[in-house]
Amino acid sequence: MRNNGGTQGITDAFVKYIHFKPIAITIGQQNEGKSLDSYMSNNYLTFIERSLPNNAFIEQGSNSKYQLGLTAETFEEVFDLPYFLRGGITTESLGAPGPGNSSDNTVGGINNTGGTNGTATNANRNGFSGNTSYQLVGRGVLVPFKDEEGNLLHTGVWGSGRVLNHNYNQNGSLRTGGWSYQSQPDTDVDRTNWINTGNLTNTKCVGGTYNSATGVCAGGHNVVQHQANSVNMFGAELAGAYGPFHTTSEFMMAQVNGYNYSSADLLQGFYVSGGWFITGETRPYDEKKGTWNRLIPRSNFLSGDGWGAWEVATRYDLMDMNTKHINGGAIDIGTLALNWYMTPRIRFMTNWVHVFATNTSQALKASGSKCNFPAQGASASIGCFNGLSPNVWETAVRIDF
Repeated sequence: MRNNGGTQGITDAFVKYIHFKPIAITIGQQNEGKSLDSYMSNNYLTFIERSLPNNAFIEQGSNSKYQLGLTAETFEEVFDLPYFLRGGITTESLGAPGPGNSSDNTVGGINNTGGTNGTATNANRNGFSGNTSYQLVGRGVLVPFKDEEGNLLHTGVWGSGRVLNHNYNQNGSLRTGGWSYQSQPDTDVDRTNWINTGNLTNTKCVGGTYNSATGVCAGGHNVVQHQANSVNMFGAELAGAYGPFHTTSEFMMAQVNGYNYSSADLLQGFYVSGGWFITGETRPYDEKKGTWNRLIPRSNFLSGDGWGAWEVATRYDLMDMNTKHINGGAIDIGTLALNWYMTPRIRFMTNWVHVFATNTSQALKASGSKCNFPAQGASASIGCFNGLSPNVWETAVRIDF
């Protein structure tokens, strides 16, 4: 995992009980199951990087998709139509560091492990000490059309409700970092978060200035400005394949609830993508997970008698995190991709990424802030990048066993 998503090197670490087939029960650190694109293995992605809403809502930061929990899933057919259902309860990533400033994690201020003698370290916030957040999550998929040639139509929805229990320290003081959403601009080359809500639970200073080293207001008082107590999320999926052509689109949103938040604080994003296998393959589908599956070239380039499979694809995605009380920024991006599948497990990928526009909210502009959020000045904001439209070219060779 990266971007503080969990313990280094740990993604899936679970036990699955399959006695009641086709129902399976999973206990441990696992993929929470949101979104077609994020529930699918990296080995089957069309693009090098997942879309903006996937990155912001599911893949990065405090909201890592690999979480400790208990889930149940099943797949079957109703009237010859395949369906997939999955749901359960999760907490957070095992060993995930606390969000926001490292200064949030000081002795006497937390009930976790990792901090020593008052030093500002990025300590483990979910040490089973009562301040771990909890989430109910579920996903449902129905395939209303699928034929023997692999042509299909996929529909799906998912949703979650998370209660944030780590707003306060053990001594009752406010922890400035209950939750956050952020994303880089569809590239692994530069992981700078061009859109970033900053800490959704934060304070302002009255009669003093914020001291990032101590996490308090020097010479003044901390006053709660916003406090995120829960987050409700929803996503809708639509995908299909017809011969060598395939398409995938998803819409996602997150409603932030709590002190000084309202129904107007709704973060939203979507992406639309399409691809064409020049060599004639049809994109495979996994009915047991409700996702795309591994492509098998008609003829391999390595240890075969052909040129493998060639694919061209394009994607447009947009993420808007500017709301009444949140200045997270907005960005939309276009991506062109060329993929060469030498074998089912070896492929060469190249992407050209173009940022169409980046925009900060009017509230942030009016504040005069250029590179800092008004709340605490701890995180780089979209104001640093406003108006830029860069191009990125990235390549990758992916091999799995």
